[in-house]
Amino acid sequence: MSSELMERCSQIVTYLSSVQVYYGRWLIEGSPNVVLFDIGSAAWKLEEWKRDVWDSLHIGIPWHDRESNDAVIFGFLTVWFISEVNVRYNFLIVCRKIL
Repeated sequence: MSSELMERCSQIVTYLSSVQVYYGRWLIEGSPNVVLFDIGSAAWKLEEWKRDVWDSLHIGIPWHDRESNDAVIFGFLTVWFISEVNVRYNFLIVCRKIL
């Protein structure tokens, strides 16, 4: 990872200090840059984010549905991180799900 990119990620990670965020290189062909979120470290925001989903979309999420809860946390963390990158650096970001 370039030192400039590492510095920028470090600044954003500092801003998101209440959440564990890791960044580096993925050890696969091409060694792409990666950002990893520890969704467990953001669980304290789950009820707020579930309320936002209900208020915006009228979709309820059962409190005991772990997969749905994880998806809500991951989704909001991703939006939070991408928003910070876009506001601070006006970067084009490509996101994809890898199965």
